[in-house]
Amino acid sequence: EHHLQAVISASAAAAVGGKVAQIYIPTPETVSTKVEYDRLYSKAFSQPATYIRFSSTVEDCTGIPYCMTSEDDVFLKAFNQKKLSVSVRSKDDNPCSEDIFEE
Repeated sequence: EHHLQAVISASAAAAVGGKVAQIYIPTPETVSTKVEYDRLYSKAFSQPATYIRFSSTVEDCTGIPYCMTSEDDVFLKAFNQKKLSVSVRSKDDNPCSEDIFEE
């Protein structure tokens, strides 16, 4: 953490025009290993049975994400009453259901 704080401070100082020495975060050297990965892991790939076919969330697959409130219920009742009170009705003037309203 000390090295990270030093690098952040140096970067901030350099951003406002200060002259800063080159600071870095030390990392350990790489070490070679004698593990034989080619022998341990096969190179042949086989398609798993549980492969993800799509990435929709559960909410996307379960239906309508909107739920009516009490205000919506009052509005829908008034809306349907207004549709029913029209003297000339066509075949498309059926009352709006709660499911259709939520869609």
